[in-house]
Amino acid sequence: MMNQPRGSRGSINKKNIIKKAVLLSMGGALLMPISSGAEEVYSLPEMVVTAEKMPVESKKEPQAVQVVDQKEIESLGAVNATQALELVTGINLSSGKAGSTASMGGTQVMLRGMNTNQVLILVDGRRMADEDTSQTKNAYLLSRIPLSTIDKIEVVRGPSGAMYGSDGMGGVINIITKKPDKEETVLGFHTGEAEWGEDLRYTTGKLGRWNSSFHYSTAKVRPLSYRNQGTDERGIITDGWDVPGYGRRQEIGLDTVYDFENRNENKVRFGVNYFDESMLTRFADGGMQMGWLYLPLQKDDRSRIDRHETDTFLTYTGKTDRNEYEGSVSYSRLTKNSKTSNDRPDFTGILPPFVNSMLDTLYPASDYDKAEYTEWALSGKDTMTFDKHRVTYGGDYRMTSYTGTRLGEGKEEEGHSIENAALYVTDFWTMGGGVTLTPSFRMEHNNRFGDYGVPRLGATWELDPHNRIKADYGAGYRAPTVSEMYLNLNHFAYRIYGNPDLSPEKSRSLDLSYEWELGNLKGKVTWFKNRVKNLIDIVQVSDAVYHYENVNRADIEGVETELSALMGSRWNWRLSHVYLDAENKTDGTMLDNRARHTVTAALFYDDHDDYGWSGAIWDTFQDHYRFDDEAYTFQTLNTSIRKRWDDWSMTAGVYNWFDKKVDDLYVHGREWFTGMQVRL
Repeated sequence: MMNQPRGSRGSINKKNIIKKAVLLSMGGALLMPISSGAEEVYSLPEMVVTAEKMPVESKKEPQAVQVVDQKEIESLGAVNATQALELVTGINLSSGKAGSTASMGGTQVMLRGMNTNQVLILVDGRRMADEDTSQTKNAYLLSRIPLSTIDKIEVVRGPSGAMYGSDGMGGVINIITKKPDKEETVLGFHTGEAEWGEDLRYTTGKLGRWNSSFHYSTAKVRPLSYRNQGTDERGIITDGWDVPGYGRRQEIGLDTVYDFENRNENKVRFGVNYFDESMLTRFADGGMQMGWLYLPLQKDDRSRIDRHETDTFLTYTGKTDRNEYEGSVSYSRLTKNSKTSNDRPDFTGILPPFVNSMLDTLYPASDYDKAEYTEWALSGKDTMTFDKHRVTYGGDYRMTSYTGTRLGEGKEEEGHSIENAALYVTDFWTMGGGVTLTPSFRMEHNNRFGDYGVPRLGATWELDPHNRIKADYGAGYRAPTVSEMYLNLNHFAYRIYGNPDLSPEKSRSLDLSYEWELGNLKGKVTWFKNRVKNLIDIVQVSDAVYHYENVNRADIEGVETELSALMGSRWNWRLSHVYLDAENKTDGTMLDNRARHTVTAALFYDDHDDYGWSGAIWDTFQDHYRFDDEAYTFQTLNTSIRKRWDDWSMTAGVYNWFDKKVDDLYVHGREWFTGMQVRL
């Protein structure tokens, strides 16, 4: 990578040059990162668009890409985006108690052992406003995307910095939503031990040149409790039950397409969505033993968090005989208001005043926080097709801002912004002899860290129509967030401060794979290695005082083995095994929140009858899952069945048949679910 010296950080001239180049690359249109037609992905042969920002046959794409389509989502009985991703190879969607990688009640989203804040989640190629600490990044984002709007999900495993810039070191999850199509009304209802919900989607069908869809969804997350018992390094004794976030959430949105009906197939797509939730989290009671005296420090400790998100976008697309272009402007805003309450006793008159004052500071009876995150983006691309080359080039500009009480002194609200402007190019080059190359390069300017060049080179060698060797090498980086640079969290038991002198995290990654087909059997074996340096972590500087530093290096190496096969027209199965060796090179320890071995087996059935049946049974086994210096081994067996009556369908199933419980990881035990859907 090319790194601008700190002394020239935020260079006005260089920044303006790149901004102007981005605007010129748009060719006069409003430009967008990704919004390719979903039809191509479902054509034969299968096409994927996320890895190269252009349609590429999946057999020829050198990066590891997995598509979760509607059929798989229905077979799993999924009711949210997190459940839809369960069978993705190399993904980790674990939760855990407060202080874990996924903040209490959230879900970490890790790919190939890379941290949740090193994975980029997109919706139709757009970034969404989100929280920005290592514990909260991506932890709640998937819950804000209603499943009824999702057409498919493309998951790219491996570095994607050359096409997407910061945050894509571990990979990209691109959630592609349904476009307005034929006229229909779809009603859905689901319930179960974890939640119940309803959803509605109405599409007008084409009215002149217009086509619109309206959707609404609501859900009530039920309280599930987990035992929390133990003593931490400070001597705080915890004994009670954690109840992760429960409450209600709802989302409403409008999606409209205007078709110019001209030779270039120009279209404008406009969308606006609003999300709202109010969640209550309860924490186990805790205290400290001081000789014969026990001091209760947490009593019925609880936190109410309200989140509100507004997203809007405008996209313009078109094509000529040689070009396919698109552009977009988008805006996303997330607000978070939290209030905590603690019913511990008041020790005034019992303890010395200075001790009581300290307890009031560290364990206040009540507290609150406010935060606002925004994401502005302007971007575009063009794909040009030649004899042996398909070249995609483009640019993007985005501004990320965060304003809140955790950035200022006391409860004062302060705000900071980070700007990025970039140009990129990739070439899908058919060389002949079964060889294709995909060189890519991105030049990005960050107004706080200067310029970075991010290269990538992929290759596919088709030995014959049924055997392929693939290789992919890429760089990645993650720029420090506003919180990591400017956090001023000094009103809880821990005081954590940001560090404006942080450097971006950097990675170098390589993977090699062999794919084959033998009749109805398909297989793939992939070896990968990620080398990451400048990892940002929280470091203790004095008693109960911490700040962020670039302190760690990590090597993450693994092998993915995937097998799948059709058994006649109704049955198919899938088997995957991931071996992962994730080492903190600074101290030689294994990284937390990762399993050494993960095995997933799934069997699917579908009789393809409008009045028939479909379903799935799948099992996940995790061995030596490291969490808080402990190693866990556990297995979950799940089933789902779906009955169709033409436009009506009903789903029912059970998660975790053997009732396995792991309180620290929020594995709750056996859960049932059922749901119905009708198309009018």
